Amino acid sequence: MHKGLFEKIPFLIEIREFRELVKGACMTSTLSVLTSPPAVFDFDQQHPGIPINMYQNDKLNDCVIAARAHHTLRLAYVSGSPSVDITDDEVIQEYEIERKGGNNGLDLKASLSNWKMQGWQAGRVKERKIVEFQGPLQFNNSSAILNDLPDQLTQPGLKSLIVAAVGVQVDITLPSAIDVNFPATYGDVLWENTSPNGLRRHIMLLTGYNEIGPLGITWGKKQNMTWEFLKKYLQGIFTVTKGPTT
Repeated sequence: MHKGLFEKIPFLIEIREFRELVKGACMTSTLSVLTSPPAVFDFDQQHPGIPINMYQNDKLNDCVIAARAHHTLRLAYVSGSPSVDITDDEVIQEYEIERKGGNNGLDLKASLSNWKMQGWQAGRVKERKIVEFQGPLQFNNSSAILNDLPDQLTQPGLKSLIVAAVGVQVDITLPSAIDVNFPATYGDVLWENTSPNGLRRHIMLLTGYNEIGPLGITWGKKQNMTWEFLKKYLQGIFTVTKGPTT
């Protein structure tokens, strides 16, 4: 494992304990498997140099696989594996495979199932697989449509999962005013306006949080949003557990 914050986090867990971690982070659980998460956390700040690429998501509806690529990079880094050079062509190849299989590019749960069962080629290594995924999970009674009775995460629970699981993937519906074709609407601007309805389905990886809210990666940039923004537009939170080939 690379040196840094992860050596100091007491609630990092083994794969066999992952289900207990997710259960313990939920409001409805009576388990107590988490300690208090850090007040602020930013994976990329702790581990500088990891690329944040667009992966053609400004041209294709490949946000699910783009988020997977960002997640793969960070899962490999924290395990001490060699740096993974994931190309646009590899992301597009996987996107086309899933699209031809009936996934329109926005079905995160189906895509995670494929990642677990079939794996994907990234960094010229074939069949990179995860061993488990959990979700959809919700956050503070967010108005989700992905699950009738979703597990609810508290804010400390979500923070803990972001740190311990090396990021979480989120399914959200963005307001129409936030558009990849208008760079002034993302990246350097805080997502905080919860007045509009969510219209555009989008998938992104959350890699940290600050006093304001979650920190994520999308469209080749770091993105900060408020906790209320996440709650308003969230459809589901998904965690993954890496395996020996991830």
